[in-house]
Amino acid sequence: MNFNYQNRSNNPFGGILSIVLLVAFLFGLFYLFSAFAKFLYWASPILIIGALIIRHKVVVNYVKQLWVLVQRMPMLGIGAILLTFLLYPFVALHLFLKALRKPIPESDAPQSPFDFFFEPPPTEEKETFTEFEDLTEVEPETKEKSNDEYDQFFEL
Repeated sequence: MNFNYQNRSNNPFGGILSIVLLVAFLFGLFYLFSAFAKFLYWASPILIIGALIIRHKVVVNYVKQLWVLVQRMPMLGIGAILLTFLLYPFVALHLFLKALRKPIPESDAPQSPFDFFFEPPPTEEKETFTEFEDLTEVEPETKEKSNDEYDQFFEL
């Protein structure tokens, strides 16, 4: 018994149709992204003002981070500032969403907002000692020997 599962259609447009659908899908994604970018371009001033109202430290820390980056690594800092101006709508959306996020408690927060780019300075921790119970003394085991064969399997 021979089963032949090959599709032997002589349709010359079989492969072209999938390519046309792929190109149409990519054009659709491009126009969707460009419409989203235009919307963000017009909404970005509102997003920045909203971020300043909700938590102004988010915007201030972002500007401080750029400034420290310019001081420590000038080329990277200038590049980050240029990208901030070129991608202004997306930076505004990022800052607004970061302002909406629940803030980290100060006890768990990193020492500096710039720890992403640089190593944090070493911190000295106080030595704390924990008192443990002394378990070095072995208690004598007092087990009665059993004459039962079954119980002897469980004795150590």
